[in-house]
Amino acid sequence: MSSAKRIISGSAASWINILVTLVFQIALVPVFLKYWTVNTYGAWILISSVINILTTLDRGHIDYLTYEFLRTDNRKKRFLSKLLWSGILMNTILCITELLVIGVLVKSNLVDALFGEYRHVSWQLLRQAKLSLVIQMLLWSVFNSNVALLYRFLFNYGYFPRYIWLNIISTCINILVSIVAVMMGCDLLQTVIYSSVAVALFSLFQLANIFLLLRKVKVALTAANLKLGFRNFITSLFFSLNTFLETFRQQGVRLVITPFVGTSGLAAFSTMRTGANIALQGLSTISNPLLPELMRFMKQKEQEKIDASLGLVWFILTALLAPGIVLLQYAAPGLFHLWTKGQITFNPLLFAFLSMGVLVYAIAQPGMTVIKGNNLLKIQIVVGFLSTATLMGSLLLLMPFLNILGVGIALFLAEVVAAIGYFKNAKKWMIANHLTFPDYLHQICIVSLLITAFSCVGFVYFDNAKLYVLAIAELFLFINMIRFWNKMPSVAIQKISFFIKRYKLTY
Repeated sequence: MSSAKRIISGSAASWINILVTLVFQIALVPVFLKYWTVNTYGAWILISSVINILTTLDRGHIDYLTYEFLRTDNRKKRFLSKLLWSGILMNTILCITELLVIGVLVKSNLVDALFGEYRHVSWQLLRQAKLSLVIQMLLWSVFNSNVALLYRFLFNYGYFPRYIWLNIISTCINILVSIVAVMMGCDLLQTVIYSSVAVALFSLFQLANIFLLLRKVKVALTAANLKLGFRNFITSLFFSLNTFLETFRQQGVRLVITPFVGTSGLAAFSTMRTGANIALQGLSTISNPLLPELMRFMKQKEQEKIDASLGLVWFILTALLAPGIVLLQYAAPGLFHLWTKGQITFNPLLFAFLSMGVLVYAIAQPGMTVIKGNNLLKIQIVVGFLSTATLMGSLLLLMPFLNILGVGIALFLAEVVAAIGYFKNAKKWMIANHLTFPDYLHQICIVSLLITAFSCVGFVYFDNAKLYVLAIAELFLFINMIRFWNKMPSVAIQKISFFIKRYKLTY
Protein backbone atom coordinates (compact mmCIF):
# COMPACT_ATOMS: atom_id res chain seq x y z
CA MET A 1 0.00 0.00 0.00
CA SER A 2 1.39 3.44 -0.95
CA SER A 3 1.96 6.25 1.57
CA ALA A 4 -1.01 8.21 0.27
CA LYS A 5 -3.28 5.17 0.49
CA ARG A 6 -2.14 4.47 4.05
CA ILE A 7 -2.93 8.06 5.10
CA ILE A 8 -6.32 8.13 3.36
CA SER A 9 -7.27 4.58 4.39
CA GLY A 10 -6.24 5.13 8.01
CA SER A 11 -8.03 8.45 8.15
CA ALA A 12 -11.19 7.03 6.53
CA ALA A 13 -11.31 4.14 8.99
CA SER A 14 -10.78 6.56 11.85
CA TRP A 15 -13.52 8.90 10.66
CA ILE A 16 -15.91 5.97 10.47
CA ASN A 17 -14.93 5.22 14.06
CA ILE A 18 -15.79 8.80 15.00
CA LEU A 19 -19.07 8.57 13.07
CA VAL A 20 -19.99 5.39 14.94
CA THR A 21 -19.11 7.06 18.25
CA LEU A 22 -21.13 10.13 17.27
CA VAL A 23 -24.22 8.08 16.43
CA PHE A 24 -23.99 6.13 19.68
CA GLN A 25 -23.36 9.24 21.82
CA ILE A 26 -26.35 10.97 20.29
CA ALA A 27 -28.44 7.93 21.26
CA LEU A 28 -26.65 7.42 24.59
CA VAL A 29 -27.45 10.74 26.28
CA PRO A 30 -31.28 10.59 26.01
CA VAL A 31 -31.26 6.90 26.98
CA PHE A 32 -29.09 7.48 30.05
CA LEU A 33 -31.08 10.54 31.12
CA LYS A 34 -34.34 8.59 30.70
CA TYR A 35 -33.31 5.64 32.90
CA TRP A 36 -30.73 7.29 35.19
CA THR A 37 -30.68 10.44 37.27
CA VAL A 38 -28.42 13.33 36.19
CA ASN A 39 -26.20 12.55 39.20
CA THR A 40 -25.71 8.93 38.09
CA TYR A 41 -24.91 10.07 34.55
CA GLY A 42 -22.42 12.61 35.95
CA ALA A 43 -20.80 9.87 38.07
CA TRP A 44 -20.41 7.70 34.95
CA ILE A 45 -18.61 10.58 33.18
CA LEU A 46 -16.42 11.26 36.22
CA ILE A 47 -15.24 7.64 36.37
CA SER A 48 -13.92 7.91 32.82
CA SER A 49 -12.00 11.09 33.70
CA VAL A 50 -10.43 9.55 36.81
CA ILE A 51 -9.23 6.52 34.80
CA ASN A 52 -7.71 8.78 32.14
CA ILE A 53 -5.75 10.73 34.76
CA LEU A 54 -4.59 7.64 36.70
CA THR A 55 -3.31 5.87 33.57
CA THR A 56 -1.14 8.81 32.54
CA LEU A 57 2.15 7.03 33.30
CA ASP A 58 1.58 3.98 31.13
CA ARG A 59 -0.16 5.93 28.36
CA GLY A 60 2.84 8.26 28.24
CA HIS A 61 5.11 5.21 28.21
CA ILE A 62 3.12 3.67 25.33
CA ASP A 63 3.20 6.94 23.34
CA TYR A 64 6.95 7.29 23.86
CA LEU A 65 7.58 3.72 22.65
CA THR A 66 5.33 4.34 19.64
CA TYR A 67 7.61 7.12 18.43
CA GLU A 68 10.67 4.99 19.17
CA PHE A 69 9.21 2.19 17.04
CA LEU A 70 8.49 4.62 14.20
CA ARG A 71 11.95 6.17 14.39
CA THR A 72 13.60 2.74 14.05
CA ASP A 73 14.10 1.00 10.70
CA ASN A 74 11.53 -1.82 10.64
CA ARG A 75 14.19 -4.18 9.27
CA LYS A 76 16.01 -4.08 12.63
CA LYS A 77 13.65 -6.72 13.98
CA ARG A 78 15.86 -8.08 16.73
CA PHE A 79 16.27 -4.65 18.32
CA LEU A 80 12.58 -3.78 17.83
CA SER A 81 11.55 -7.07 19.42
CA LYS A 82 13.70 -6.41 22.48
CA LEU A 83 12.27 -2.86 22.66
CA LEU A 84 8.71 -4.22 22.47
CA TRP A 85 8.94 -6.99 25.08
CA SER A 86 10.95 -4.84 27.47
CA GLY A 87 8.14 -2.29 27.11
CA ILE A 88 5.50 -4.96 27.81
CA LEU A 89 7.33 -5.95 31.02
CA MET A 90 7.58 -2.34 32.19
CA ASN A 91 3.97 -1.71 31.22
CA THR A 92 2.86 -4.66 33.38
CA ILE A 93 4.74 -3.24 36.39
CA LEU A 94 3.11 0.18 35.82
CA CYS A 95 -0.38 -1.33 35.59
CA ILE A 96 0.08 -3.23 38.87
CA THR A 97 1.20 0.02 40.52
CA GLU A 98 -1.85 1.86 39.19
CA LEU A 99 -4.15 -0.87 40.49
CA LEU A 100 -2.63 -0.41 43.95
CA VAL A 101 -3.15 3.36 43.69
CA ILE A 102 -6.82 2.96 42.75
CA GLY A 103 -7.23 0.59 45.71
CA VAL A 104 -5.84 3.21 48.09
CA LEU A 105 -8.09 5.91 46.59
CA VAL A 106 -11.18 3.75 46.95
CA LYS A 107 -10.37 2.99 50.59
CA SER A 108 -9.86 6.69 51.36
CA ASN A 109 -12.40 9.52 51.23
CA LEU A 110 -10.83 11.16 48.17
CA VAL A 111 -13.28 9.55 45.76
CA ASP A 112 -16.19 10.81 47.89
CA ALA A 113 -14.82 14.36 47.82
CA LEU A 114 -14.57 14.31 44.01
CA PHE A 115 -18.33 14.20 43.74
CA GLY A 116 -18.71 17.69 45.16
CA GLU A 117 -22.33 17.04 46.10
CA TYR A 118 -21.44 13.79 47.85
CA ARG A 119 -23.57 14.71 50.88
CA HIS A 120 -26.57 14.72 48.54
CA VAL A 121 -25.55 11.53 46.69
CA SER A 122 -26.71 8.20 48.04
CA TRP A 123 -24.17 5.89 49.62
CA GLN A 124 -25.25 3.25 47.11
CA LEU A 125 -24.11 5.44 44.20
CA LEU A 126 -20.78 6.18 45.92
CA ARG A 127 -20.21 2.45 46.49
CA GLN A 128 -21.07 1.65 42.86
CA ALA A 129 -18.73 4.40 41.62
CA LYS A 130 -15.81 3.07 43.70
CA LEU A 131 -16.27 -0.52 42.51
CA SER A 132 -16.70 0.70 38.93
CA LEU A 133 -13.36 2.50 39.17
CA VAL A 134 -11.64 -0.73 40.24
CA ILE A 135 -13.25 -2.73 37.41
CA GLN A 136 -12.36 -0.15 34.76
CA MET A 137 -8.77 0.02 35.98
CA LEU A 138 -8.56 -3.78 35.94
CA LEU A 139 -9.83 -3.83 32.33
CA TRP A 140 -7.20 -1.26 31.31
CA SER A 141 -4.37 -3.04 33.14
CA VAL A 142 -5.02 -6.57 31.92
CA PHE A 143 -6.22 -5.94 28.37
CA ASN A 144 -6.41 -2.41 26.94
CA SER A 145 -2.87 -1.21 27.69
CA ASN A 146 -1.14 -4.31 26.30
CA VAL A 147 -3.34 -4.41 23.19
CA ALA A 148 -2.54 -0.73 22.59
CA LEU A 149 1.22 -1.20 22.94
CA LEU A 150 1.35 -4.30 20.72
CA TYR A 151 -0.67 -2.63 17.97
CA ARG A 152 1.46 0.55 18.19
CA PHE A 153 4.45 -1.68 17.45
CA LEU A 154 2.70 -2.92 14.29
CA PHE A 155 2.19 0.67 13.02
CA ASN A 156 5.78 0.42 11.78
CA TYR A 157 4.65 -2.36 9.43
CA GLY A 158 1.62 -0.54 7.99
CA TYR A 159 -1.15 -1.93 10.23
CA PHE A 160 -2.61 1.33 11.50
CA PRO A 161 -5.86 0.97 9.43
CA ARG A 162 -6.48 -2.55 10.77
CA TYR A 163 -6.05 -1.29 14.33
CA ILE A 164 -8.69 1.37 13.74
CA TRP A 165 -11.15 -1.06 12.15
CA LEU A 166 -10.88 -3.34 15.17
CA ASN A 167 -11.27 -0.30 17.41
CA ILE A 168 -14.56 0.46 15.66
CA ILE A 169 -15.84 -3.00 16.58
CA SER A 170 -14.61 -2.58 20.17
CA THR A 171 -16.34 0.81 20.45
CA CYS A 172 -19.60 -0.64 19.11
CA ILE A 173 -19.46 -3.52 21.59
CA ASN A 174 -18.72 -1.26 24.56
CA ILE A 175 -21.40 1.34 23.84
CA LEU A 176 -24.08 -1.09 22.64
CA VAL A 177 -23.72 -3.28 25.72
CA SER A 178 -23.85 -0.17 27.94
CA ILE A 179 -27.01 1.15 26.26
CA VAL A 180 -28.77 -2.23 26.38
CA ALA A 181 -27.81 -2.68 30.04
CA VAL A 182 -29.19 0.74 31.00
CA MET A 183 -32.42 0.13 29.06
CA MET A 184 -32.85 -3.17 30.92
CA GLY A 185 -32.75 -1.29 34.21
CA CYS A 186 -29.13 -1.89 35.23
CA ASP A 187 -27.52 0.53 37.64
CA LEU A 188 -24.06 2.11 37.27
CA LEU A 189 -22.09 -0.87 38.60
CA GLN A 190 -24.01 -3.49 36.62
CA THR A 191 -23.57 -1.49 33.41
CA VAL A 192 -19.81 -1.21 33.95
CA ILE A 193 -19.52 -4.96 34.67
CA TYR A 194 -21.41 -6.01 31.53
CA SER A 195 -19.56 -3.62 29.21
CA SER A 196 -16.15 -4.50 30.70
CA VAL A 197 -16.70 -8.25 30.27
CA ALA A 198 -17.75 -7.73 26.63
CA VAL A 199 -14.68 -5.58 25.87
CA ALA A 200 -12.38 -8.08 27.63
CA LEU A 201 -13.68 -10.94 25.48
CA PHE A 202 -13.11 -8.95 22.30
CA SER A 203 -9.61 -7.99 23.52
CA LEU A 204 -8.75 -11.70 23.62
CA PHE A 205 -9.61 -11.89 19.92
CA GLN A 206 -7.44 -8.81 19.26
CA LEU A 207 -4.51 -10.38 21.08
CA ALA A 208 -4.85 -13.52 18.96
CA ASN A 209 -4.87 -11.36 15.82
CA ILE A 210 -1.80 -9.43 17.01
CA PHE A 211 0.28 -12.57 17.53
CA LEU A 212 -0.65 -13.78 14.03
CA LEU A 213 0.55 -10.44 12.62
CA LEU A 214 3.77 -10.59 14.64
CA ARG A 215 4.44 -14.00 13.12
CA LYS A 216 3.63 -12.63 9.66
CA VAL A 217 6.17 -9.79 9.95
CA LYS A 218 8.65 -12.29 11.47
CA VAL A 219 9.07 -10.61 14.84
CA ALA A 220 9.99 -13.27 17.38
CA LEU A 221 9.39 -13.36 21.12
CA THR A 222 12.59 -12.04 22.74
CA ALA A 223 13.59 -12.09 26.40
CA ALA A 224 12.60 -8.77 28.00
CA ASN A 225 15.40 -6.56 29.28
CA LEU A 226 14.30 -4.90 32.52
CA LYS A 227 17.20 -2.44 32.37
CA LEU A 228 16.21 -1.32 28.85
CA GLY A 229 12.54 -1.16 29.83
CA PHE A 230 13.29 0.90 32.93
CA ARG A 231 15.55 3.27 30.99
CA ASN A 232 12.82 3.86 28.42
CA PHE A 233 10.30 4.37 31.22
CA ILE A 234 12.49 7.02 32.88
CA THR A 235 12.85 8.82 29.55
CA SER A 236 9.10 8.53 28.98
CA LEU A 237 8.36 10.30 32.28
CA PHE A 238 8.83 13.59 30.47
CA PHE A 239 6.40 12.29 27.87
CA SER A 240 3.99 11.20 30.62
CA LEU A 241 4.16 14.65 32.17
CA ASN A 242 3.21 16.14 28.83
CA THR A 243 0.46 13.51 28.43
CA PHE A 244 -0.86 14.45 31.86
CA LEU A 245 -0.89 18.15 30.99
CA GLU A 246 -2.75 17.46 27.72
CA THR A 247 -5.19 15.05 29.36
CA PHE A 248 -5.82 17.54 32.14
CA ARG A 249 -6.64 20.22 29.58
CA GLN A 250 -9.03 17.96 27.70
CA GLN A 251 -10.61 15.82 30.45
CA GLY A 252 -8.92 16.31 33.82
CA VAL A 253 -10.56 19.70 34.19
CA ARG A 254 -13.68 17.72 35.10
CA LEU A 255 -11.99 16.66 38.34
CA VAL A 256 -11.35 20.30 39.24
CA ILE A 257 -14.81 21.64 38.53
CA THR A 258 -16.89 18.76 39.96
CA PRO A 259 -16.35 19.69 43.65
CA PHE A 260 -17.69 23.17 42.77
CA VAL A 261 -20.54 22.40 40.37
CA GLY A 262 -21.35 18.83 41.48
CA THR A 263 -22.06 15.80 39.30
CA SER A 264 -25.18 17.45 37.83
CA GLY A 265 -23.11 20.48 36.76
CA LEU A 266 -20.48 18.13 35.35
CA ALA A 267 -23.18 16.32 33.36
CA ALA A 268 -24.31 19.66 31.87
CA PHE A 269 -20.76 20.71 30.97
CA SER A 270 -19.78 17.32 29.52
CA THR A 271 -22.98 17.00 27.51
CA MET A 272 -22.43 20.40 25.88
CA ARG A 273 -18.83 19.40 25.22
CA THR A 274 -19.82 16.18 23.42
CA GLY A 275 -19.61 17.74 19.95
CA ALA A 276 -16.24 19.31 20.72
CA ASN A 277 -14.87 16.00 22.03
CA ILE A 278 -15.96 14.16 18.89
CA ALA A 279 -14.33 16.82 16.70
CA LEU A 280 -11.09 16.51 18.72
CA GLN A 281 -11.11 12.74 18.19
CA GLY A 282 -11.74 13.34 14.50
CA LEU A 283 -8.68 15.55 14.26
CA SER A 284 -6.53 12.84 15.81
CA THR A 285 -7.77 10.47 13.11
CA ILE A 286 -6.03 12.72 10.58
CA SER A 287 -2.83 13.37 12.52
CA ASN A 288 -2.25 9.77 13.71
CA PRO A 289 -2.03 8.08 10.28
CA LEU A 290 -0.22 11.17 8.98
CA LEU A 291 2.61 10.91 11.53
CA PRO A 292 4.57 7.90 10.13
CA GLU A 293 4.52 9.38 6.62
CA LEU A 294 5.42 12.90 7.82
CA MET A 295 8.42 11.55 9.72
CA ARG A 296 9.67 9.86 6.55
CA PHE A 297 9.19 13.02 4.47
CA MET A 298 11.13 15.03 7.03
CA LYS A 299 14.01 12.55 7.04
CA GLN A 300 14.15 12.78 3.24
CA LYS A 301 13.73 16.60 3.19
CA GLU A 302 10.78 16.39 0.78
CA GLN A 303 9.38 19.89 1.34
CA GLU A 304 6.42 19.71 -1.03
CA LYS A 305 5.20 16.45 0.50
CA ILE A 306 5.65 17.92 3.99
CA ASP A 307 3.51 20.93 3.01
CA ALA A 308 0.91 18.61 1.49
CA SER A 309 0.77 16.42 4.62
CA LEU A 310 0.47 19.36 7.02
CA GLY A 311 -2.00 21.09 4.71
CA LEU A 312 -4.31 18.05 4.75
CA VAL A 313 -5.26 18.72 8.39
CA TRP A 314 -5.93 22.38 7.70
CA PHE A 315 -7.94 21.56 4.59
CA ILE A 316 -10.27 19.46 6.74
CA LEU A 317 -10.61 22.49 9.03
CA THR A 318 -11.44 24.99 6.28
CA ALA A 319 -13.62 22.67 4.18
CA LEU A 320 -15.54 20.72 6.84
CA LEU A 321 -14.85 21.58 10.47
CA ALA A 322 -15.38 25.37 10.45
CA PRO A 323 -18.57 25.29 8.28
CA GLY A 324 -19.87 22.36 10.34
CA ILE A 325 -19.36 24.20 13.64
CA VAL A 326 -21.21 27.26 12.33
CA LEU A 327 -24.14 25.10 11.18
CA LEU A 328 -24.20 23.22 14.49
CA GLN A 329 -24.15 26.47 16.50
CA TYR A 330 -27.20 27.60 14.51
CA ALA A 331 -29.16 24.39 15.07
CA ALA A 332 -27.86 23.46 18.55
CA PRO A 333 -30.44 25.12 20.89
CA GLY A 334 -33.44 23.21 19.55
CA LEU A 335 -31.57 19.96 19.00
CA PHE A 336 -30.00 20.08 22.47
CA HIS A 337 -33.40 20.46 24.17
CA LEU A 338 -34.75 17.41 22.33
CA TRP A 339 -31.56 15.45 22.88
CA THR A 340 -31.42 15.92 26.66
CA LYS A 341 -35.21 15.76 27.05
CA GLY A 342 -35.10 19.23 28.63
CA GLN A 343 -33.18 18.00 31.70
CA ILE A 344 -30.07 20.08 30.92
CA THR A 345 -30.19 23.79 30.05
CA PHE A 346 -28.33 24.82 26.89
CA ASN A 347 -25.72 27.59 27.24
CA PRO A 348 -25.01 29.05 23.75
CA LEU A 349 -21.91 31.02 24.79
CA LEU A 350 -20.37 27.99 26.50
CA PHE A 351 -21.06 25.91 23.41
CA ALA A 352 -19.48 28.61 21.21
CA PHE A 353 -16.26 28.80 23.26
CA LEU A 354 -15.94 25.01 23.35
CA SER A 355 -16.40 24.86 19.57
CA MET A 356 -13.84 27.61 18.95
CA GLY A 357 -11.41 25.75 21.18
CA VAL A 358 -11.67 22.80 18.78
CA LEU A 359 -10.76 25.04 15.83
CA VAL A 360 -7.74 26.41 17.67
CA TYR A 361 -6.68 22.84 18.47
CA ALA A 362 -7.07 21.94 14.78
CA ILE A 363 -4.87 24.85 13.74
CA ALA A 364 -2.24 23.66 16.23
CA GLN A 365 -2.25 20.05 14.95
CA PRO A 366 0.45 20.34 12.24
CA GLY A 367 2.85 22.15 14.60
CA MET A 368 2.04 19.65 17.34
CA THR A 369 2.72 16.76 14.95
CA VAL A 370 6.16 18.15 14.07
CA ILE A 371 7.11 18.58 17.74
CA LYS A 372 5.72 15.22 18.90
CA GLY A 373 6.97 13.26 15.92
CA ASN A 374 10.51 14.31 16.70
CA ASN A 375 10.12 13.59 20.43
CA LEU A 376 10.97 17.19 21.38
CA LEU A 377 9.86 16.55 24.96
CA LYS A 378 11.22 19.73 26.53
CA ILE A 379 9.17 21.90 24.18
CA GLN A 380 6.05 19.80 24.78
CA ILE A 381 6.41 20.11 28.55
CA VAL A 382 7.01 23.88 28.46
CA VAL A 383 4.00 24.42 26.18
CA GLY A 384 1.91 22.09 28.37
CA PHE A 385 2.86 23.93 31.56
CA LEU A 386 2.08 27.35 30.06
CA SER A 387 -1.25 26.11 28.72
CA THR A 388 -2.23 24.40 32.00
CA ALA A 389 -1.19 27.47 34.02
CA THR A 390 -3.41 29.59 31.75
CA LEU A 391 -6.27 27.15 32.29
CA MET A 392 -5.96 27.07 36.08
CA GLY A 393 -5.49 30.82 36.39
CA SER A 394 -8.50 31.50 34.15
CA LEU A 395 -10.63 29.01 36.10
CA LEU A 396 -9.82 30.73 39.39
CA LEU A 397 -10.66 34.15 37.94
CA LEU A 398 -13.75 33.27 35.90
CA MET A 399 -15.58 30.39 37.62
CA PRO A 400 -16.72 32.41 40.68
CA PHE A 401 -18.50 34.87 38.35
CA LEU A 402 -19.45 32.84 35.26
CA ASN A 403 -19.81 29.28 36.62
CA ILE A 404 -19.38 26.66 33.84
CA LEU A 405 -19.20 29.39 31.15
CA GLY A 406 -15.93 30.39 32.81
CA VAL A 407 -14.68 26.83 32.23
CA GLY A 408 -15.37 27.12 28.50
CA ILE A 409 -13.53 30.45 28.24
CA ALA A 410 -10.59 29.10 30.27
CA LEU A 411 -10.30 26.05 27.99
CA PHE A 412 -10.38 28.28 24.91
CA LEU A 413 -7.60 30.52 26.26
CA ALA A 414 -5.51 27.47 27.17
CA GLU A 415 -5.82 26.13 23.61
CA VAL A 416 -4.74 29.50 22.20
CA VAL A 417 -1.59 29.48 24.35
CA ALA A 418 -0.79 25.89 23.31
CA ALA A 419 -1.37 26.65 19.62
CA ILE A 420 0.99 29.65 19.69
CA GLY A 421 3.65 27.62 21.52
CA TYR A 422 3.53 24.70 19.09
CA PHE A 423 3.47 26.96 16.02
CA LYS A 424 6.50 29.04 17.04
CA ASN A 425 8.59 26.04 18.10
CA ALA A 426 7.68 23.87 15.10
CA LYS A 427 8.60 26.71 12.74
CA LYS A 428 11.89 27.26 14.59
CA TRP A 429 12.77 23.53 14.48
CA MET A 430 11.98 23.23 10.76
CA ILE A 431 14.13 26.26 9.89
CA ALA A 432 17.00 24.80 11.94
CA ASN A 433 16.68 21.58 9.92
CA HIS A 434 16.61 23.39 6.54
CA LEU A 435 12.86 23.04 6.09
CA THR A 436 10.08 25.62 5.97
CA PHE A 437 6.73 25.78 7.77
CA PRO A 438 3.74 26.51 5.45
CA ASP A 439 2.84 29.94 6.89
CA TYR A 440 0.64 30.84 3.93
CA LEU A 441 -1.76 27.95 4.71
CA HIS A 442 -1.63 28.66 8.45
CA GLN A 443 -2.79 32.25 7.93
CA ILE A 444 -5.80 31.19 5.83
CA CYS A 445 -6.86 28.84 8.63
CA ILE A 446 -6.75 31.68 11.15
CA VAL A 447 -9.19 33.59 8.90
CA SER A 448 -11.59 30.60 9.08
CA LEU A 449 -11.28 30.67 12.87
CA LEU A 450 -12.13 34.40 13.02
CA ILE A 451 -15.14 33.99 10.70
CA THR A 452 -16.43 31.13 12.85
CA ALA A 453 -15.86 33.06 16.09
CA PHE A 454 -17.79 36.12 14.89
CA SER A 455 -20.65 33.98 13.60
CA CYS A 456 -20.94 32.00 16.86
CA VAL A 457 -21.15 35.23 18.87
CA GLY A 458 -23.55 36.63 16.27
CA PHE A 459 -25.96 33.73 16.82
CA VAL A 460 -26.10 34.60 20.54
CA TYR A 461 -26.59 38.37 20.26
CA PHE A 462 -28.60 38.55 17.00
CA ASP A 463 -31.12 35.83 17.70
CA ASN A 464 -33.71 37.28 15.31
CA ALA A 465 -31.23 37.37 12.42
CA LYS A 466 -29.66 33.92 12.93
CA LEU A 467 -30.44 32.75 9.40
CA TYR A 468 -28.69 35.79 7.90
CA VAL A 469 -25.67 35.24 10.16
CA LEU A 470 -25.54 31.61 9.03
CA ALA A 471 -25.73 32.47 5.32
CA ILE A 472 -23.06 35.21 5.51
CA ALA A 473 -20.71 33.06 7.60
CA GLU A 474 -20.98 30.02 5.32
CA LEU A 475 -20.40 32.21 2.24
CA PHE A 476 -17.22 33.71 3.68
CA LEU A 477 -16.01 30.29 4.84
CA PHE A 478 -16.58 28.89 1.34
CA ILE A 479 -14.57 31.73 -0.22
CA ASN A 480 -11.79 31.13 2.30
CA MET A 481 -11.81 27.40 1.53
CA ILE A 482 -11.35 28.16 -2.18
CA ARG A 483 -8.38 30.39 -1.27
CA PHE A 484 -6.89 27.50 0.70
CA TRP A 485 -7.42 25.00 -2.14
CA ASN A 486 -5.69 27.31 -4.61
CA LYS A 487 -2.66 27.57 -2.29
CA MET A 488 -2.39 23.81 -1.65
CA PRO A 489 0.69 22.06 -3.10
CA SER A 490 -0.07 20.40 -6.43
CA VAL A 491 0.86 16.94 -5.12
CA ALA A 492 -1.82 17.24 -2.40
CA ILE A 493 -4.50 18.37 -4.86
CA GLN A 494 -3.67 15.48 -7.21
CA LYS A 495 -3.85 12.89 -4.43
CA ILE A 496 -7.11 14.24 -2.95
CA SER A 497 -8.73 14.44 -6.39
CA PHE A 498 -7.59 10.92 -7.26
CA PHE A 499 -9.02 9.37 -4.11
CA ILE A 500 -12.29 11.27 -4.41
CA LYS A 501 -12.76 9.81 -7.89
CA ARG A 502 -11.40 6.34 -7.26
CA TYR A 503 -11.33 5.56 -3.59
CA LYS A 504 -10.49 2.00 -2.69
CA LEU A 505 -9.81 0.71 0.83
CA THR A 506 -6.99 -1.79 1.04
CA TYR A 507 -6.76 -3.99 4.12
